[in-house]
This record gives sequence, structure tokens and C-alpha cells, in this order.
Amino acid sequence: MPRLSRPLFPASVRTRMNPASRRGFTLVELLTVISIIAILAGILFPSITVAMISARKAKSTGNLGNIGHAMVLYSQDDNNKGLLPAPTYGQSNVPGSAPGSANPTQGTWLEELVPFLEGQVQHVAGSNTVTVSKWPDTLTDPEYLSDNGAVADPDKRGYGMNTKPYLADPNNKNRENTYPTQRQLYAKLPNHANNIIVATSNDVIIEPGNDGTFQGDSSNYPDGDPIRYHGYGLYLFLDQSVEALTPDQVQKVFEPPPASN
Repeated sequence: MPRLSRPLFPASVRTRMNPASRRGFTLVELLTVISIIAILAGILFPSITVAMISARKAKSTGNLGNIGHAMVLYSQDDNNKGLLPAPTYGQSNVPGSAPGSANPTQGTWLEELVPFLEGQVQHVAGSNTVTVSKWPDTLTDPEYLSDNGAVADPDKRGYGMNTKPYLADPNNKNRENTYPTQRQLYAKLPNHANNIIVATSNDVIIEPGNDGTFQGDSSNYPDGDPIRYHGYGLYLFLDQSVEALTPDQVQKVFEPPPASN
């Protein structure tokens, strides 16, 4: 049989056919690949984190808008006679509220709004109180939820109601005599466009201090350290607008208007 003048298979094919001739990655090559992956991860992960926070901020902004709409529906309900829910517990002297409690359910403003936000409540037999069987997602700030996990205390869901929504109008002569436990008439509250009613908070309520910042259970600004979105808190105004504000910007909201000559 005549001898072939050239190999039957090309060198590249012979190399693939012979596993022993394969060469693996060297240590230098492997470390190089790992370094590149680490660099890319370092670049991408912060961007992903920022994007996730921005998404939660957008969701929370929508939540506050829905809460504002629910408050209007609440005040328009025949049973509420134009009143907003009270931010705290306590006896109310405002007509239309249940004896012994500022809110008809004897609960928080969050519980009052549940039926107006597609949540579910169950009435307690023999009383006018309710228990919440299904909390609407709208009443939970997603950034608060990401920090705290499951919400153990139903009163603390990442939003707080301003105990003095009339504070933005320094010319309201009755504001010092109006207790934060009372339900307020929505139409009678002054300065809707510049009057905060709900904000991101770790508590069920927020209370503005004399300097315009919200001081409550925490010494942080505002109550419960709710500045969650890159140094901003989210604030719902009585005209249903929502703004992301820094502490300094919130303080300016509460500054008295310049005296007229």
C-alpha cells in the first residue's frame, strides 16, 4: 500500500482529536478573567442599586398620590361629613367622630383609609371598631419595607400623617387651639398647595417642630429618620401633589410668608 505524502487529517483536526494536546487556562489568565468580572460587577452593582431605589421612589410617589386621593374620597363619604381621619388616638371635639376616639374605628388614620384603597376590614362584633384583614400595598413605603422586612407593627408602614396639617398657615388664629387628635374638615384647612399632610416616616404620625422640621419619637429628621431616597423624603400636600424634599426644603415650607407692608 503506497504511503500517503501528507497526513490524512489537518493538524487542527488532529489536535482536537487528541485530548492530551489540549491546553487549559493558566493561573494568570484565570486571575485576569476574575479581575475583569470583579471590575464589571463593581461598575454595575451601584447602578443596579440606584435603579432599584429609583424604582421604589417612583412606587412610593404613586402610593402617596393614591393616599391623597383616598383622603379626598374619605372626606366625601357620607359617614365622614367632610372630615379627614385623625392622625392620632384621642377624644375629638369635632362633630362626626365616635365617642372616645378621634376616628370612627378607634384606630389609626392608616386603618381608616384601608377600605378606600382596596383593602379589607372586619368589623368587631358589638362595637364600631375594625380589624384589618388585608392591608393595601399602597399604605406601605417600599423602601421602608426593604429596610425592615416584614411589617411587624401594622401602625408603622413607612408613612406618617402630619399631626398639624394647618401649621403651614401662620395666620390661622385657631391653629394652636386645634388638637392633633381631632379630625379636621378638609375644605377648611388653609393653604392646600403648601400644606403637608402625609410623609415618609417610621411612625404612624409626624409632628413638626418649631423650626419647621418634623420631630417625633426620634431625634433624627424627620420623625423616625424617613429620609430614604438619597437624602430626600417624600411629602404629600393637601392639594394631592407629591414632592421629594430635603430637610432644608421642608423647613422653608413652614417658614412664615414675608410680612406685607
